Amino acid sequence: MFRQQVVGACRCILVDEFQDATEDIYTIIQQLHLGSDQQAGVMVIGDDDQDILRWNRKKKEFSEIYFNRFQTDFVKPTLTTLHLAVNFRSGKRIVEKSQVMINGFFEHCQLSQRLKQNVALKPSDEQLDDLVERIGWQDKNWQGALEHVKSMSLEEVRPCGKSIAILCRSNAEVASAYFHLKNVVSNLKVQGGANLRLADLRHVGLWLDHLEAEVKIADRSLSPDLKGELLASFNENFQIPETSRFQAAGQIQVSLSDLWDLCDKEGSFQHLSDLIRFIRGLNVDELTRLVSRDRHLSQPIVSTINKVKGLEFDHVIVLPSYIGFAQGLQAGSPGLTLDAAEEARLLYVAMTRAKERLTYFVGDREHAWASASDRKPFAPPNSNNQKVLEGLNGEVSLGWSSTKIYRFNDEPDACQNYIERHVRVGDAISVGGVKNMSLFHRNAAGEQRQVGYLAEKFGPGSTNSSLVVSAVVRWKPDVKRTGDFDANIASSVRQRGWAYVVLVSGQLR
Repeated sequence: MFRQQVVGACRCILVDEFQDATEDIYTIIQQLHLGSDQQAGVMVIGDDDQDILRWNRKKKEFSEIYFNRFQTDFVKPTLTTLHLAVNFRSGKRIVEKSQVMINGFFEHCQLSQRLKQNVALKPSDEQLDDLVERIGWQDKNWQGALEHVKSMSLEEVRPCGKSIAILCRSNAEVASAYFHLKNVVSNLKVQGGANLRLADLRHVGLWLDHLEAEVKIADRSLSPDLKGELLASFNENFQIPETSRFQAAGQIQVSLSDLWDLCDKEGSFQHLSDLIRFIRGLNVDELTRLVSRDRHLSQPIVSTINKVKGLEFDHVIVLPSYIGFAQGLQAGSPGLTLDAAEEARLLYVAMTRAKERLTYFVGDREHAWASASDRKPFAPPNSNNQKVLEGLNGEVSLGWSSTKIYRFNDEPDACQNYIERHVRVGDAISVGGVKNMSLFHRNAAGEQRQVGYLAEKFGPGSTNSSLVVSAVVRWKPDVKRTGDFDANIASSVRQRGWAYVVLVSGQLR
């Protein structure tokens, strides 16, 4: 009965990005179809070459199982398969090189089928003057690759309004690349960073509090006038860095105005309660894709490959990766081949983000997974005891800033207040104190204060560390079974139920 109420008189179900399907998503499609008494036509569109969310499935399958199930479960006399064989983004050379790479890999991979193996993908514009450069990087290190990028004169294309994306395999590599290139590539931004919940970010959380207070008065419909009214009152009532129009270096900020506009586009007659639900359901990655689809990212960015899926750039640079590959697996094992297939699809996504120019490095890790005759696990080389922090919760002590710690955090309420008012995304963080585990921030007036502590598994650091604030987030402290907070918890945290925590990213030396 419920599925019939949802589908109603619907006669067409269209599913885009079907290669991202999971068991839950596929079940929803089936139930919607059944709810229409199997009368609704169902169309799915997807590219299995861009199936890079295998990790999101319980059994780590590839999307081919859902394409095959669809042809079985929805078989009709009129079932038709259409091959979309034109790349409307990239130039001829980029299309050809990306096809050579993906075709060549799957010619020797029997464990994962490729649906487009007999389809010749072509560019829409054969005359586009594009360029592809493959840089062999075997037996060379990560620092050398970054130095090579520095020498590429990327600033020459900036006056023409061209967009540049420097792509990495992991968040740790993104952080490292940013700190090495930020002084060479002006206005370089980090695309997303750690994939946090929007509602956990300081200014977004306070914005939600503001909206919920308004809803208690009246759940008004979204309008430009209401947007201006509420943003003005929010900026007046909350004295935080985000309301001071501060633009942080290296980070793409989450705009409250963008969130309002995106929600308004989701449907007709949206209300404040809809905006609250919309924001609470988003994380940073999802917001990045939503915003970027409506805008041309003209500033240069550094990002993981996963975060630019669905986006496009004039010039794409794919750096070699130094993270481990298939460690613990034996050469020749099925798991090794399946992991390699995932890497091939990731590289394909990276290559096909490029419109006019593609530069990609092939290092030791890339050779480890790409070689059919000598495929083997890859262990990262010695990193000279440098650790890269990605801006994740587990890299700092979450409870430090909200707990009374004698001689180190005697006044946790004052620490919480300091973080709320003074700590900005992009600010430098120094390491020192006992065991070189303490994180210090200096405000605009020159006052220095400890705002956090490194997690034991990452410390210690040194005065040579290069760290910045990646986010200021809300965190709910653990509460004892009795429901009471620890006696040493700040009174402000006890009252509101959450604490501010400073997350950091960069190199820990």
